[in-house]
Amino acid sequence: MCKNFIKKYIVDSFESDVDHFHSVYSYTSLLEKKELFNSSIPLDDIENGFLDKFIYLFNEIKDETYYNKMMYVFEKIHLVGLLHRLDTSTMAASIEARAPFVDHRLVEFAFSIPFKYKMKWCEDSSKYNSRILMSDQISEKYDTPKYLLKKAFENKLPNEILYRKKVGFPVPLYNWLGGEFKKYAETILLSSAAQSRGIYNVANIEKMLNNDRVHEDHGLAMKIWMLVNLELFCMRYFNKSISFKI
Repeated sequence: MCKNFIKKYIVDSFESDVDHFHSVYSYTSLLEKKELFNSSIPLDDIENGFLDKFIYLFNEIKDETYYNKMMYVFEKIHLVGLLHRLDTSTMAASIEARAPFVDHRLVEFAFSIPFKYKMKWCEDSSKYNSRILMSDQISEKYDTPKYLLKKAFENKLPNEILYRKKVGFPVPLYNWLGGEFKKYAETILLSSAAQSRGIYNVANIEKMLNNDRVHEDHGLAMKIWMLVNLELFCMRYFNKSISFKI
């Protein structure tokens, strides 16, 4: 854990708050991307394009706290992606999903709430104790997720519902990579089509696939998952896909 934290989050310095946000928000650092893609890809320019978008949004509320700037970016960029995935997945099953918590009046009210109620630490020492932990190691151990929402419904819902352990929508990618999905990923990413595309550093991707920790490291598995999806996109729109069934 500590090694991953240091590799991803600890650098000598950040030039600005947006520089820091860009660093911790990205699944993969610029250095990691340069290891995974062909050196002919203008990754520096692409990365600067992403950074410019963050800079623009941060400048829109430049007098706000760093916390509120982060929340603003999540509302403007991250939430859009989540809602798009919700809509496409539910509509594919002919289900009309609703997202009541993004009602603009509620969102505007949420932005007016002091941050200490949004990130509610369990104890005064919790913030300090969490300083080198990942979010999944902090949640519910050092903080109370959705604190205000839970307090608002304490007289309407039983505690076993309000304070039960949070359940997300995890995909066990690292478990899959210990089985048949690894074979599938190798077939996709090491194919002649992928190699001839000229965008990947196939040798480094092969090393990643053969990493002993690939079946237990979610971060590593996520990078492979994203690469597989990129190549599937290329196969669909730039050449005929190969047939492979798990």
